[in-house]
Amino acid sequence: SGTEQGVDINRNYGFNWGANDTGSSPDPCYATFRGEEAFSEPETRAVRDFINEKNFVNVLHYHSYGNMYIHPYGDSSLPDEPDLTIYRELAQIMANHNNFNVGTGFEMVGYTVNGDAVDWTYGDQSIISYVPEVGSTSQGFWPPESDVLELCLDQVHSNKIFAFVAGSDIIIHSYELSHEDMVPGETVELDVVIQNRGLSDSDAYI
Repeated sequence: SGTEQGVDINRNYGFNWGANDTGSSPDPCYATFRGEEAFSEPETRAVRDFINEKNFVNVLHYHSYGNMYIHPYGDSSLPDEPDLTIYRELAQIMANHNNFNVGTGFEMVGYTVNGDAVDWTYGDQSIISYVPEVGSTSQGFWPPESDVLELCLDQVHSNKIFAFVAGSDIIIHSYELSHEDMVPGETVELDVVIQNRGLSDSDAYI
């Protein structure tokens, strides 16, 4: 009918492609048309080939809008532990700097998806990945040009954290003093918990 044209790229990836007609559509007149087959489109093949050529530990697939971090799976099921805890805790650390919400697509927006990029990156490639949905509801899919710089700046600190955790990211998780009030020359005991919050093993002793 000409009301909708083209393939929904975020329904065209190979993991769970076309699992049902709720999370994507076989109808080319629908906005969620998944294509004739998985990776039928040059855009999704380009992303697939680029990721396959690299040795990524984590990946972000940027979208708009909603100010949230969406993690697998698109069908509303959850990753097994310990990956689920990694997904929730890492995104929450990132969200502390931009106030994003965290969850699956179903938890965040109330509908399911199949053939999406984040499911393929994690489910097929075993790469920790999110869909950051950037921008408020009022800004929509195409925010005003005057908002773009601020939207980008809001991602910088969170993206730095995401970059750090690709390796071994050693942080002080917590500490405790035997007592808080100290006089000059006094000795106290200090218990420190050090955490590798990164996605890679540490190759050195601390």
